[in-house]
Amino acid sequence: MKLEDLQGEALQLKEAQKTLIWFATALKGKRKNLLKKVEKASNNLLSTCNNALSVAKDTLDQTATQCKKKVATVMNERKLLKLIAQQLLSLHLLVDKSSTRATTGVGNNMQCKHLHRSHMVSEPIANAKPLERWD
Repeated sequence: MKLEDLQGEALQLKEAQKTLIWFATALKGKRKNLLKKVEKASNNLLSTCNNALSVAKDTLDQTATQCKKKVATVMNERKLLKLIAQQLLSLHLLVDKSSTRATTGVGNNMQCKHLHRSHMVSEPIANAKPLERWD
C-alpha cells in the first residue's frame, strides 16, 4: 500500500508541476504585455510633458518679449515726459522773465527766486491733459 500511496502522490506532484508550468507561462505572457503597456503609457506621458513644457517655454518667451516691449515703451514715455517737463520749465521761465521785464523792467527774474524749481515743473504737468498715443 505504501507503493501505491507514493505513486498517487507522485502523480499529484506531476499534475501540480504541469499546473505551475502552465501558470508560469501564462503569467510570463501577461507580464510581457503589462510591461509593454507600462512602457507605452510612460512614453505617452513623457511626450505630453515635453509638449506642455514646450508650450510653457513659448508662453514664457512671449511674455518676456511683451514685458521688454512694455518696459521700453515706459522708458521712452518717461524720457518724453522728462523732455516735456524741461521744455515746460524753460517756457515757464521765459514767460516769467518776459512778464517780469515788462512789468518791472528787471531782467534777472528776481521775483522768481523764491519759487522752487519742482513747483514750477509739477504745476503745469499736473494740469496738463494726457498725451494721445500715436501708434
